[in-house]
This record gives sequence, C-alpha cells and structure tokens, in this order.
Amino acid sequence: MEEIEKGLKGNYGILHIMHKPIDSCFMVQASCQAALTIALKEGFDWKKIKAVDIFVPKQAKCYPGCDNTKIETYVQGIMSIQLGTASTLVDGSCEYIQWEPPFSEGVMEVLQKCKVHEDRNMTQSFPRLQGSRVEVKMEDDSTDCCFIEDVRPLNHKEVGERLRKTSCMALGLEKAKELEEMLDYLEKQKNIISMMEIMA
Repeated sequence: MEEIEKGLKGNYGILHIMHKPIDSCFMVQASCQAALTIALKEGFDWKKIKAVDIFVPKQAKCYPGCDNTKIETYVQGIMSIQLGTASTLVDGSCEYIQWEPPFSEGVMEVLQKCKVHEDRNMTQSFPRLQGSRVEVKMEDDSTDCCFIEDVRPLNHKEVGERLRKTSCMALGLEKAKELEEMLDYLEKQKNIISMMEIMA
C-alpha cells in the first residue's frame, strides 16, 4: 500500500467525486431539484400548469442534447433538461425518472410547455456554481418559482440509502444485504470475485 500511495500526498481524486442525485446528465440535476421543491408545495397541481420556464447557465443550455423536447431514445432522455423537469413536476419525485418513451400523457403534456433560457448570472458563475431557476406559470396566472444556486449532491447517508433501495430492486433483499456488507468492509476483502458474482 505504501508503494501505491507514494507521491500522492493524501490528495486522492476519488474524494472529490460528487454523487449525482438523479440518474441523468449533470446539466439536468439542478432544474430537477428546483422543480421538486415546487412539486412538493401544498396544493400544487401539475394539471393546471400553463408554462414552465427553466433558467440555466449558457453552458447547460448549449450542451448537446440538453435543450430538447423531442425524445426518442434513452440517451436523448437523460440529456434533456425539459424531460427531467417535466417528469419531476408531474410525478412529484426525481428519484426514478423514466427517460425513454413511452411517457405518460401528463409528462408529455408538461414537456411541451417547458422552455429553457440562459441566465447570464448563472453563466458567469459556471462552473463554480451549476444552478437553475424554474418558474411555473399556472392557469390562474400565479407563478411558483424556485432557485437552486448549485446542485446538491447526495450525502454519505443518502448514497447508502440509494444503494440499498436500488440493489434490493435488482438483486432481492438477501443479496442486497450481502453486497452492502462487502462494500462496507471492502478493504478487508481478499478478492472481489464474489462481489462481482452478486452484481453480475
């Protein structure tokens, strides 16, 4: 281990990794988080949405595939700021978004009402801050708005909870528990073959 760490001086790149809260392009994260705040407000009804304006840095708006409402494939879906925002507003959650067709009628309806705009202040703050502002105009001309200054990544506890939930869905409870225990004590594993077999 000393040979491996020689010259690194404790500055390990892996410690700077951000765990995205949403399984999509990084440019989609902030608008989904802003939309979630609106969707969870008491009395909010997505069926009464008139228009959705999404403000992001220019770098996000112009990133290939991020300003797109014509979704035909999974890759197009995970890149679309509008799809992530619309799905969050309709479902009241951004944890397990459906990124490829067919979409529900509600998501399709709200998706077509979403427009992405550049916010110059956000552009100037990028990449130090990668935020978004979502403004939802309702049929009664009222507006719900939420500004997220920067993406909030998953913390250590949330990463564990997400792993537990996702692995249970894919592997079943027993194998999920076994995998989690192996990961918790990864440094004590003599090899990772058994761990890879569980995940295969």
